[in-house]
Amino acid sequence: MHRFHAAWQRFTIFAFLTLAGSSLGEFHETVAYPEKDPLFTVEVPKGWQIKHEDGAIRLSAPQSAIFLVQQVSSNVKDAETAKEAVLPLADAQGKNFDLKNAQISTHVRDFEVGEYKGLLTDGQGTDSAGYETLWQVVIFSPIEGKYFLLTSMWTKGDTEPTEADRRALFNSVKSR
Repeated sequence: MHRFHAAWQRFTIFAFLTLAGSSLGEFHETVAYPEKDPLFTVEVPKGWQIKHEDGAIRLSAPQSAIFLVQQVSSNVKDAETAKEAVLPLADAQGKNFDLKNAQISTHVRDFEVGEYKGLLTDGQGTDSAGYETLWQVVIFSPIEGKYFLLTSMWTKGDTEPTEADRRALFNSVKSR
């Protein structure tokens, strides 16, 4: 019992220090998307940069992690086509970021994005600097017939430092 208690104490101290050292809960601003007639918002952690580009929002961490929000093709209008679109969209994101040896997980699973339910898959590849890069792609619909894509991408070395902020971004998605 003493070993369990000591291990639990160490874990609790580690978890507290990790949360205290992250920007979790400290938000820079709320970003609405799409810019015209917004349907949902995303809370951006303190220290992340916000850039509107080509109809998408690109959120960049001080480390290498990014979070990209964009509307999916008008061809995706229902749950069935969304499920079929997840893998090709994840593959396209790997190509958009010029990842070499990109591999997409065929394991598509249900995922909650803030207030919404969506579908998620993962990928990994190598960026132009030679770093192993991981990403997750989530497709969800805040309004019937309109689907959106959230892509979270980071280098393997930045997995732990950006995990809390990436989770906070996904959890912050709310109706406008």
